[in-house]
Amino acid sequence: MSEDFGPTFLTVTDEEGKELVLEFMDALEYNGQLYQAFFPAETEGEEEDPDAGYDLPEGRTGQDIVLDRVSFGYVPQQPVLHDLSLTIPAGKTTAIIGNNGSGKSTLTHAKHNGKYDAFGGIKVLHDDAFIINTDTCASVALEPTYFDKTADYPTGCPDNTFLLTAQNCSATLDEEGHIQLVTEDIRNGNGRAIKSKLWSPNRVDKIDAPVNAIFWIMKDPTIPPVVKLKGSALASVMGATLATKTSTAERVAAGTDLNALRIVPYANPFRTYPLVNDYEKFKKLVEEKNVDCYIVNTGDFMGTKCKPADTLGILETIVEGKAKFEQWGPFEDIEIMYDWSGKTSEAFKPDLTDKAYTEALKNAMQNRVDAVEGFATKKEGYDKLPDEALAALKKIVDEAASL
Repeated sequence: MSEDFGPTFLTVTDEEGKELVLEFMDALEYNGQLYQAFFPAETEGEEEDPDAGYDLPEGRTGQDIVLDRVSFGYVPQQPVLHDLSLTIPAGKTTAIIGNNGSGKSTLTHAKHNGKYDAFGGIKVLHDDAFIINTDTCASVALEPTYFDKTADYPTGCPDNTFLLTAQNCSATLDEEGHIQLVTEDIRNGNGRAIKSKLWSPNRVDKIDAPVNAIFWIMKDPTIPPVVKLKGSALASVMGATLATKTSTAERVAAGTDLNALRIVPYANPFRTYPLVNDYEKFKKLVEEKNVDCYIVNTGDFMGTKCKPADTLGILETIVEGKAKFEQWGPFEDIEIMYDWSGKTSEAFKPDLTDKAYTEALKNAMQNRVDAVEGFATKKEGYDKLPDEALAALKKIVDEAASL
């Protein structure tokens, strides 16, 4: 087998002389090794229809996925979903992006006792490491395993049979002399494990269906449970200034305030290339591919907890096409939705006449301005973003100051 490299393509020739052209998408350096990701390149006359989606088994096409008052937990003592009703119209594709602890794994890996099997199943790509082709909007997983918490799975839970390695966990012997992990060790709540992809029976390594929505998952108390961003520059820079809290998966210095907000661009602390690369790619998805962009707050809004029922209800309302967004006060590039299925509190409606709130909102947006300005000076400007990104954030600060 031979290989020929071009600027962005790799041609692979097998022993029979057949050629396969791969398009370079991204690279990641880890432990001194360079890993590169390629897509099969589209060849002339074989252009892919980005709206083609999946071919489902005969008799299952055109059917909605309907959940009627579903309750679910990995084990009975630890419910994840309670009395959830949800309809996902046929042909819809929804993507959720967020940091550790934001709920991605819970949403993507719940088995739901096989309730989806009759509809062809739900395909799971990966909850952590994947890339999106900005031309076709297809997605490819970058790693074959999962990095998961162990505290969610009690000792003896069948899910633990899929663990490959574990850390921060003690072990004991069961009555039969077999080694069992103490996954709920009260002395250390930060047990982690590498889990086999076989744990998720609906796992796939590539999804051809185009992404049509991006959700930035944040824990910024000044942002309502859901807002929709207009304009590609604002949509992308809000991902570049994604505000979150430190998760238990991270090693931090003694005395670190775990509730303090910090900026983690695109929820990726391992970037080995300039930040502008991600900025331009996400901007392209919104600007050229008409991908919708939202912010979902899974923390609290000014002291009122955004519960899982709210997050699931928000997704349900958007996916079903029932969402009613309107301009949020003076913010020309931000829309807000006030009502959704399963809403748990009326305190989620922002009071723009409350000076304490508007000042907190302005300060939160100013922190993002400061972060982007810092990108331009730190590391000799290695992560500098285009001026349009800074302008989009300053516009929000000015609009907040007008309240």
